[in-house]
Amino acid sequence: MAFPTETVYGLGANALDADACVSIFTSKGRPLTDPLIVHVHSLDQALTLLDQSDLEIVSLFKKLASRYWPGPLTMVVQANLKLIPNMITAETGFVGLRMPNHEIALDLLRTSQVPIAAPSANKFGHVSPTKAEHVYNDFY
Repeated sequence: MAFPTETVYGLGANALDADACVSIFTSKGRPLTDPLIVHVHSLDQALTLLDQSDLEIVSLFKKLASRYWPGPLTMVVQANLKLIPNMITAETGFVGLRMPNHEIALDLLRTSQVPIAAPSANKFGHVSPTKAEHVYNDFY
């Protein structure tokens, strides 16, 4: 599914479902060595997705999220690999998390109640889409 954010359109799938996320890689022609950003609807949801073992990192994450979310800031942290499939991290163990500042994106995230892996909604290597018609033209 494609949806707008405050920057570009994203091509999304349930970030907790490895099979769903493989469809993003396949649709985009994206190599599995290029990790996916995961979108969340709240700080609480984001905190479940990061490794909690380094309290200093968790504290810094909370401070940055409180100041800059919702918005275009993506924070890269060690993933909670009990929830996030490692293939989303390109087998690095690190995940980029962000909370978009767009009414439609936030409504989708809140309604679905799952984090959504969503790189830009374009074929790999193409210009990132800023309009729905760009997404349509790239995939149809």
